[in-house]
Amino acid sequence: MSQLGKELGCTSQSTDEDRLSTLTDDIILSILGRVDITTATRTSVLSKRWRVLPRLLPELNLRVWDFMPIPRPGPIEAHHMDQGMACLTKATRSFLADPTRKSTSITKLQLQLYGGRNYSREIGLLVRDAIDSGVLKQLELKIVHEKEVPVHCRHEDMVQQARDVIDFFTTYPCVHSCLVSLLLHNVRFTEQDIHHVLFDSCKELKKLMLFHCDVGVCSVWQINAPDSKLAVLEIAITSLERVEVICLPKLRRLHLDNWLYFEAPLRFGFVPSLNELALIRSGTLYNQEFRLSAVLHGTTNIHTLTLDFEGGELWIQPEGKQLCPAFNNLRELSIFGISVDFDLLWTINLLEAAPSVEIFLVQIWDQCREDRQLRTETAYADQRTKPSITGFTSSNTWKLKEILFVGFRPLEQQILFIRAVMKRAPNLKVLLLKENEKPCRRCEAMATPCPPPRGGFFPRDQEEQEATVKQFRDGVCSSARIIFASSHQAQHEDRLSELTDDIILSILMRVDTATATRTSVLSKRWRNLPQLLPELNLRVWDFLPILRLEPVEAHKMDHAMTCLTKATRSFLADPSRKSSVTRLSLQFYMTGDYLCEIGPLVHHAIDCGVVKELDLSIVDDKEPSICTHEDMLQQAQAIEGFFTAYPCVLRCLTTLFLQDVRFSEWDIHHLLFDCCNQLRHLALYNCDAGEFSVWQINAPNSELRILEVWMSCLKRVEVLCLPKLERLHWNEWFCFESPLRFGSAPSLKELALTCGATLDHEVFSLSEVVRDTTNIHTLTLDFKGERLWIQPEGRQLCPAFHKLRKLYIWGIFVEFDLLWTINFLEAAPSIEIFSAQIFDHACQDDEEVRTTEVYGAQKTKPQWNIPKFTSSKPWRLKELELVGFRPLEQQFLFVRSVMERAANLKAVLLKEDDEPCQDCERLSRPHPPPVGGFFPRDKDEQEMIVKQLRDGVQSSARIIFSNNRNSVPW
Repeated sequence: MSQLGKELGCTSQSTDEDRLSTLTDDIILSILGRVDITTATRTSVLSKRWRVLPRLLPELNLRVWDFMPIPRPGPIEAHHMDQGMACLTKATRSFLADPTRKSTSITKLQLQLYGGRNYSREIGLLVRDAIDSGVLKQLELKIVHEKEVPVHCRHEDMVQQARDVIDFFTTYPCVHSCLVSLLLHNVRFTEQDIHHVLFDSCKELKKLMLFHCDVGVCSVWQINAPDSKLAVLEIAITSLERVEVICLPKLRRLHLDNWLYFEAPLRFGFVPSLNELALIRSGTLYNQEFRLSAVLHGTTNIHTLTLDFEGGELWIQPEGKQLCPAFNNLRELSIFGISVDFDLLWTINLLEAAPSVEIFLVQIWDQCREDRQLRTETAYADQRTKPSITGFTSSNTWKLKEILFVGFRPLEQQILFIRAVMKRAPNLKVLLLKENEKPCRRCEAMATPCPPPRGGFFPRDQEEQEATVKQFRDGVCSSARIIFASSHQAQHEDRLSELTDDIILSILMRVDTATATRTSVLSKRWRNLPQLLPELNLRVWDFLPILRLEPVEAHKMDHAMTCLTKATRSFLADPSRKSSVTRLSLQFYMTGDYLCEIGPLVHHAIDCGVVKELDLSIVDDKEPSICTHEDMLQQAQAIEGFFTAYPCVLRCLTTLFLQDVRFSEWDIHHLLFDCCNQLRHLALYNCDAGEFSVWQINAPNSELRILEVWMSCLKRVEVLCLPKLERLHWNEWFCFESPLRFGSAPSLKELALTCGATLDHEVFSLSEVVRDTTNIHTLTLDFKGERLWIQPEGRQLCPAFHKLRKLYIWGIFVEFDLLWTINFLEAAPSIEIFSAQIFDHACQDDEEVRTTEVYGAQKTKPQWNIPKFTSSKPWRLKELELVGFRPLEQQFLFVRSVMERAANLKAVLLKEDDEPCQDCERLSRPHPPPVGGFFPRDKDEQEMIVKQLRDGVQSSARIIFSNNRNSVPW
């Protein structure tokens, strides 16, 4: 990531804001277990602590499809599968062969792979070793095939897939011992093979899914496994003539989806635990109706039954009394995919045969098979045969409590059906009528426009609903509530839409503008809400098609600027906008002709009073090291041209960020301080007035409160007069002397100086820099692990530090003494919070790299040989924080010295520094052990350290160890 990205896009949160890291490992692992393994693995870059956490997950889901270089569904080529399997193998090795995984086992591994490839052999070895070592307890295995569409799969393909599956199980027989779930795809077994693999060997198998699998075309598969633990059997798109479940005593659920033979697909023997059955198929011209009662013969405990006809012919014969034995315990009945043309009264036969049903779901089908040519080409009848009705009536009272009717239209047959059920069901509590909004890809792909729905549309407005309810209740005695539900009117479900506009706008203001804009698709009401946002943040970086980790190519910048221009036009040129934009944050590249449209839009919005305040960021994508003098001058000329063309922009400009600008030929002082009368925040990245030039700021009338300078070649900034300046941050200066000088800055409260000093940097007097500042409240000095760039001082700092409350000294090399920092505490007894951060990064220890980068092969230790200075005033220090604590002698000495001197000290916070460093993680060589050992985590280590710190020291301060896993007070 570029330095700019680090500084602007990834600003680190303060330790007081990182609440996630205060959670214990088991809670974080519970959170990670709720996301996919790819997302969980990405969290390993957050810190050293998080690097290990994904490997401690008790459940893993490794799918080859997640590693494919192309989206699915789509044609899969051999090299795509090889790439996916190579990545899957690497991930499996990372999780199963990790030497750090000792005491933590994997309770469940979900593994999906392609069969018959060399990678599966290595994966098999890894799984075998994990099972043998006791790391892996349960395995859910999915062996998929590259030909996902059954019609493309030949007999030879299915037989080869079967050989590969059997070979895998034969080579790694221990897989059988912990296999609890298995999915097979495009497999043609012999009957002996499949029975041996699934029921004789896999003793723990509880769930079996077969997609386009069989034991031969139009064959019968008999299952006789009295010792099997199989509880769930799902079969989809099969050429089996019939499945005969002779004995499966623990089978609870069976789903059969699209059988290709034309007779009854099932026969049951001994299945005492079966309580859920689903049959799904679209009947064709060749369909033969079968007796459902014959299929269910031998089953007496079915609790839930689903019949889905997918808009085709009914494939069950008219029956009534014959169904009673099988329906004796039925509680939930779902009949899906009923053609919109069909009468519905035939379904009452099923309710009469099952008076115990409490929930009845009906779904109407009115989709793409209405196309006559399509129906003929796919062997469906041109006209559907309407179902017959029997006159069977049960003597038992219906227990029906709820009806869910999906795809309701005000058609005569639907109203007649509902009235008949309401009359017959005295216990009916709720009738829920829903619009069928499930998308159909075939309908959307049709060349001809879709005809209007039969019977009209779902009733949405109040008058239509009242008229429908009146038709239902006319002459019917029923107390059932009638509820209409659609995406436009999700009654009793959509609580978010019940909120007022001002509350929803308050929520949308807390997400980025791109996310807020996406909510406009939720409804007509939501479509206009983003336009009412009082604050807009339009960043060109949000429209880049890639992550900003590498330099952005010109065509990608053009794409992003095109999208930004469109978004700006959408928000600012919308004629329906009545509300004003209190703040517009706009970020763009100075490229192409896009600003010729963005500029007038912003100009007009300001003139019309729509935009009140403007935060402007003009960015570039060149690193400072590759940005030439000509590049910087050209950027300055382009920016000057923009402000000249649209001068009203300066009038409401409150924040300005500039990058890669050299304004040596441009009156920057006039622009920033004379023209921008409202400018309060100025940020400059790699900007100057000429290499090693001095920039003098004398603006007594300026409103500027925040000044930030990054990576600048300025020799010095002289703040002669900025009366309202409150905060100044300077990160990395390239001149080798004092970078700052102050004149009149009476409001300055926060000063931060950050620089990794090279061999050429000269030390300077901090007291000289802050000499004329008397109100500094917070001071940050960050040395980034290099030598100190300030001179030894003590008493000289007192005038500037007399109001100092917070002091942060960061980036102190781990081998440096820390006692020199006490000079600051003596010079500023008013300090209440003192934070010191220790720096120990492997990426800066390579001598060759250090010499190349002119930092010197060895870091120079601080030599603060000054007469001992002790303040006569008592310290007000209440909190001492030491980030990157190690059990080193110099750190013990420092903490003890502070505890002895600070009578008001309340807390000593010793923290582990686990902030991630991408440069360290990219090192090819192994990281050396940390200097002084690791942060103390267990109770014994912490007790020993507390004893060393308190030995001979009179202090009541609490000592707290914090490693982002937990905080332990002593």
